Formats: sequence, structure tokens, C-alpha cells
Amino acid sequence: MDSEDYAIELLSTFYNTENLAIWPGHGITTKVLENMNDLPLHTLSVVLARISLDEAIGYCPAFRNTTRLEIISAEGSTWKDFKALVEFPNLTHLCFDTLGFVEDDVIPSLLKQCPSLRAMVYQVVRGCTIETDDPRFLVFQEYVDLKDFIEEWKKSANGQIGLWELADVIIQARKGEILSFSTCCCFHTSLGT
Repeated sequence: MDSEDYAIELLSTFYNTENLAIWPGHGITTKVLENMNDLPLHTLSVVLARISLDEAIGYCPAFRNTTRLEIISAEGSTWKDFKALVEFPNLTHLCFDTLGFVEDDVIPSLLKQCPSLRAMVYQVVRGCTIETDDPRFLVFQEYVDLKDFIEEWKKSANGQIGLWELADVIIQARKGEILSFSTCCCFHTSLGT
């Protein structure tokens, strides 16, 4: 069974999936997207290497229901490539995770035109040339290996402090909305025997 068939089998088995990370190295396929359409997606992390956002939405309209969306491999993308995000009614958190760059006008345009957007994260390996004073815009600049990337995503998906929660805390601090550190963070400890 190839990875596409395996992914489709899992999607049909776990039909109540709200948080999904699907990272095939070559990018998500139309067949997998079609099988994601009935999922009650909330948080989605996806590689869009060989398919445009518009095509992805065409095959999986449920894409529009996400509140937290991470798009991986968006190198060289323009405003036209991501303009459809403006029409996502529930999108509160958006992340571009890329080894290259998206065009400089993409992020400021999204910040301006997405009314529900609370956090815009840009994860890059090299420096960022985008200039904005919008407190919702964060740049995380560092290469993370795949194992750490998976662990970080799992934390957030399981209610612990991960990428999205960290972004929220930083943005709240920028806006002066945090009264104390203990009100915004909870610490998990495990007791060994």
C-alpha cells in the first residue's frame, strides 16, 4: 500500500478528525484532499508543493472551515496564490512555513484583508524582508528538524503550549493584554514512580 492509499484509509477510519497534519514530501494529492472533505477540520497543516490553494479548496471545500492553517512549501507564492484565504470565515491563525520566501505583499495583504485573523506566523530559515508594525505578525527564524517539528505540532494539537499558543502569548504581550505570566501559561508536569 502506498502512502496515498494509507492516508486515505486513515482518513476514512478517523472521520471525526479535527486536527490534521499531512506532510507528504511531494505535496498533498487531489485524491487525499477529496477524502478530507467530510472531516470537521479545525487545525490543518499541509504541504502545498504541487497544488495551488485554489485547487486544494476545489477538491476539499472543508479547507475553508479551518481556524488554524499552516501552509508548508509556499516558496515564491504571490498575493494571487493566497487571496482565497480572505474568504475563510473562521481563520484565526495562519502560518507559512517555508525554506524560501513568499512575496513581500502577501502577508501585509492578508493581515489587512482577513478580518478574523489573530496571528500570522512566518517561519523562515533566512531573514525576513517583510515590514509591518502589525502586532499579529510574528517571524520565527530557525531551522527545525522533522522530529522536533512533529513534536511541536503534536503539543499544540493535544492542548499543550505549541506554536499557536506561543504565538497567542507573544501577541497578547505586545498588545499589553497579559496581566501576569501565570494567567496565560499552564505548565504540565509528570510525576514518575
